[in-house]
Amino acid sequence: MEFTEQQQRVIAHDHKKNGVVRAGPGTGKSLTVVALAQRLAADHPDVQIRFVTFTRAATSELIKKIISAGGKNLKPSTIHSFATSVLMQNQDALPTQLPLRIPSDYEQDKIIYPYIGRVLGIRSTRVKKMVQAMASMWESLDPDFSFADITATDKARFIAAFQNASRLYGFTLLSQLPDLLRRLLTEHTDVKGLNFQFLIIDEFQDLNKCEIELLKQLNGRGIAVLAVGDEDQSIYSFRKAHPIGIREFENHFSAAVAYDLSICHRCPGNLMLWAQHVIQGDLTRSARPTPECLSDTVAETKLLHFPGETSEAKGVAALIAKLIGKGMAAHEVLVLTRYDDKERFSKKIKELLTEKEIPVFDSKETKKLLDDKNVRLLFAYLRLLNDGKDSLAWQTLARTIFMQNEG
Repeated sequence: MEFTEQQQRVIAHDHKKNGVVRAGPGTGKSLTVVALAQRLAADHPDVQIRFVTFTRAATSELIKKIISAGGKNLKPSTIHSFATSVLMQNQDALPTQLPLRIPSDYEQDKIIYPYIGRVLGIRSTRVKKMVQAMASMWESLDPDFSFADITATDKARFIAAFQNASRLYGFTLLSQLPDLLRRLLTEHTDVKGLNFQFLIIDEFQDLNKCEIELLKQLNGRGIAVLAVGDEDQSIYSFRKAHPIGIREFENHFSAAVAYDLSICHRCPGNLMLWAQHVIQGDLTRSARPTPECLSDTVAETKLLHFPGETSEAKGVAALIAKLIGKGMAAHEVLVLTRYDDKERFSKKIKELLTEKEIPVFDSKETKKLLDDKNVRLLFAYLRLLNDGKDSLAWQTLARTIFMQNEG
């Protein structure tokens, strides 16, 4: 790949300095920072680099790009696995029980929430909402975050019941990990597992306030941070994603060098202009260069109206069938919905496509597979082979076998 002047400036970044790369979709930001890491590995072999991104999907995609670029020694991780790796090396300083056992959705819904509910005399659904509110408190660093409209006394009782359940079953929630690491960095000077000098954070716009704060703690220990992302692609507001972090990066990370990647290698120009028209409706958005598109392709965009959900589903299915009939591969067709209450809309489309013998993949199918009782039993047995004292695994095993016998 021939890098543009914008990308070459990023690749030449000084690893001793903080930096922020603001890059829109299709601008080659991931390949650019991989090239930066490769250059640093060649020019400064003693410099240790860590690659961190937000989701497992993003990490998987980044791994593919690293492999294709020949970067064998670069091993990206999610921010949660990064937090876990550091926490596990500092067991004596942690307030929580180890190993850091993350409960599955089943274990939370069927074991943990009912236990807390019995202790407090409330429904499991109520407990779940309160746990979500508490997670928001960790993520936003807001100690006064609303606890589902409960009194101060009930709030204290809930926290005590949650902590008791955590000790009893030996679990730590995934949403707790960044806050545990932040607290560790705040309260202890001698922290193991920080043997790197340069930290690259991809998808920075998806980090919440807690995660940004722990990065500031790392930066204060002499680790340079390079943030990479696009505020326009921040989609995790439900977990308190803090896009202002990338907007105001220079205000919080000293002497940071700012880079803009505004040349799109992927999107057709008319599609980019259409997207910009929508994006610029965000009045809080910082000023950015208008993207330049290298593609000469003209995208076909249409706004279709249907009298109801059923006719819309039929119309979408017919359009997909037409595209595939013209030679488009089924895996190249993506259907996005703004909302899909109880899968009423997507279910109709899937049924219509199945009738037309068009293969359909739904990300929810993976969750359904993991919810299968035989798969659940397999995971419980594997966990017990790893740790014979895993209380959640024993509870899962007993509950699943009991339900099988009852059935």
